[in-house]
Amino acid sequence: MVNINDSVTSEDGALKVTLTAFDPRRGEGRVKIEELQAERGRFYVTVEYGEAGQTRIDYKTYDLKKASEFPFNTNRNDAIKEIKIVRVPAD
Repeated sequence: MVNINDSVTSEDGALKVTLTAFDPRRGEGRVKIEELQAERGRFYVTVEYGEAGQTRIDYKTYDLKKASEFPFNTNRNDAIKEIKIVRVPAD
């Protein structure tokens, strides 16, 4: 189970994702994404919750207008099971 302020780092060490807020009663949360390396890349950040729920954030390091915090939604009263970071091959 993932708790507030828990972090996950990608296998290649390029990204770090931290759960900054989560209210299971409302099913609302936020993650903060930090770039640890100045390297061009695209990633899928997946928040897995409940039995089989998931929400995915498409994150591009080269997007100049990107946010550092991203809201997400889960089903009400579901716990967050895992946060995964996957590097997507370049288009």
